[in-house]
Amino acid sequence: MRLSPWTAVIPAFNAASTIQTVIIGVSKYIPIEAILIVDDGSRDDTAQRVNETGASLLRRSTNGGKGRALRDGFAKILDSQPEWIICLDADGQHDPTVVPRFQEAAGVGPFDLLIGDRTGDLATMPLPRRFSNLFSSTLISWRTGNRIHDAQCGFRAVRASFLRDLRLKAENYEIEVEMILKTWQRGGKIGWVPIPTIYQGEPSFIRKFPETMRFLRLLIRSYYE
Repeated sequence: MRLSPWTAVIPAFNAASTIQTVIIGVSKYIPIEAILIVDDGSRDDTAQRVNETGASLLRRSTNGGKGRALRDGFAKILDSQPEWIICLDADGQHDPTVVPRFQEAAGVGPFDLLIGDRTGDLATMPLPRRFSNLFSSTLISWRTGNRIHDAQCGFRAVRASFLRDLRLKAENYEIEVEMILKTWQRGGKIGWVPIPTIYQGEPSFIRKFPETMRFLRLLIRSYYE
C-alpha cells in the first residue's frame, strides 16, 4: 500500500530535544504517516517524542550506527512503495524547509540520487569538518570522474526503484559515500541541491579516525567490486 510518492527516513539517536521540530517541519511537505523515524537505541525520550507526533517509528534495541539505522529504515519504508525517499538528520542540522527543493529537482531531471550541497555556505561549518568533507569529496571525485560537491552531506533523496538494487552494507556514517559510489557503479545519475549549512554547537557523533579508516576501506573496496 502506497503511503505517498514521497517518504522520509530519519535516523535518530538521543534526539529528544530536536526530533519533534524536525518531524513537524518535514510534515509540511510529506504526510506525517509517510515519515519514518529510526530510533537507533536512544537512551532518552526520543521514541516517546516521536509517538506524540503521529510519525511512524522503528526502534532498534541497541545503537548500531547511522548506516544500520538507514538500511533498516529503507527496508521498512520500501514496503509502502514510494517513488522517492528523502533522508535527513534528527539533530536540526538539516532545514526541513529545503525539502521542496529536492522535490522540485526530482521532477526536473532524470536523477536517481539527489544530494544536498553545502559548499556555497561554509561559514558556520567547523574547520575540521570542512577539511574532512573536502578530503572525501576530492577522493570520490577522482574515483568516479565526476564532480562530487559534498560527499558527506546526509540530506539527500534517492529514487526508491534505484535504491532497491544498491545493496548497501555500511554500518556507520560512511553509508553516505557508499551511496555515491554504488550509484556511480550502477550508472545512476547524481544531482545536487543547494542547502544551508547549520551548525549550532551540536556534538558530533562522528569519531574521526575510525570513520576515516572506514571511508578509505570503502574507497579501496570500490576498485574490486
